[in-house]
Amino acid sequence: MAAFVDAIVLEIAPQPGMKKNSNAPHIARLEALLDILGYGDFGGQKRFADEIGVSYDDFNEVATGHSLSTTVAFAIKRRFGVSLDFLWDGDYEALPAGLERKLRDWERRHGRQIFARTD
Repeated sequence: MAAFVDAIVLEIAPQPGMKKNSNAPHIARLEALLDILGYGDFGGQKRFADEIGVSYDDFNEVATGHSLSTTVAFAIKRRFGVSLDFLWDGDYEALPAGLERKLRDWERRHGRQIFARTD
């Protein structure tokens, strides 16, 4: 949950008892991104968090099922040019063509849905 106030984003940190959803669609999208960007190995989440400028704890919360925070989403967008529409909704239209192709290949190889279905 976030409140936008004159271009300042105020995050509400996950509170004890907040539900995690280990099947949240953004988890597979993040896993695919980490894999194709070279962060899919042991310790990759920590290196990725460092690369995008967020704490490992914040990134790990998102990667394990808490809601995709604006802080993490915007950090990924700024560093790697990944569209917010893809991160939140699986929409491919604003992705660079090369990245979309790699993500579609990942989706086929792993048999996991990361793009929104339009059919």
